Amino acid sequence: MNAAASPDDETAALFAELKALRKGLGVNRAAPPGGFGPRLRGLGGVTGADSAGTTRDKIIAAVRGLVASLAEPHRSMAEVALGFKGAPDVNYTTRIAAYALERDRDRRTIQRRSDEALRLVAAAAAEAHDPWHTTSLRDTLRLAGPGGEVTEARRIISHRAGLAEIEHSLSVIPTGCSTEFDPADLDLRVLSGGALVPPRRVSGSRVAFGLVLPRPLAERDEHEFEFRLRLPAMSRFYVCTPHYPCDRFELRVHFGGTRPRAIGVLDGVYPHEADDLRAASRLLPVADEVVHVAKNLLPYRSYGLVWS
Repeated sequence: MNAAASPDDETAALFAELKALRKGLGVNRAAPPGGFGPRLRGLGGVTGADSAGTTRDKIIAAVRGLVASLAEPHRSMAEVALGFKGAPDVNYTTRIAAYALERDRDRRTIQRRSDEALRLVAAAAAEAHDPWHTTSLRDTLRLAGPGGEVTEARRIISHRAGLAEIEHSLSVIPTGCSTEFDPADLDLRVLSGGALVPPRRVSGSRVAFGLVLPRPLAERDEHEFEFRLRLPAMSRFYVCTPHYPCDRFELRVHFGGTRPRAIGVLDGVYPHEADDLRAASRLLPVADEVVHVAKNLLPYRSYGLVWS
């Protein structure tokens, strides 16, 4: 007989793996003793094709996102316990001792609080289990006049059995966007991989649509779809702001013969900063066509390009 583990058992198992992760240098080493456990690997959406470095990056990004969701003082405690906060070459016992001194508490009290914070991280993982995540996203933007055309190819991996429809959205803000802006003006067409549920505008910067898959996916199944849309007008940036983790995002922009003066990389900025060249982490050489690749995108942060 093979019985599935209860949610409480899964949370307890993840808590144990997080305790192993915090040992020594925590997240600042290649892997915990014995490697990453199955719950952490599942949390990060790790696949059999991932290298050791990619596996680590995925897991650390997922854990970082969960820690960031905690309220204080648990967030700071988890950051110290796991090694996100402080020098990267300090081991767990030293981190805890320094934190106890800073908070004027004894080490045993801080140890209990460390355990409590990691239990909350494990509980947050149980509550925030994403239905799918993106393994590869390739967007091509061809600008022409005030607008342009976007083609997107996305490959996802399912985290649950029976996944039959996915919700997708795109953060592209048209110039002069107003309440009269009609998503139908985007002329959104699914080229392969599913049937379109008509798009709808969900905010001033985002259009969402559903995609009914050709068949329901089993857990760990992968699926690719492609769509195209036209932009009557747009602002001078293009970003991806994922709801679920994304392993790799490749953005290619053709400027249509009108080179911008400057092109900046947006690397995990807050969405409201995406139209500001000052938010760019670095500038790219100006050219008629540019390509930018971002990896391990975190939910609710914006990645892409801005130009002027």
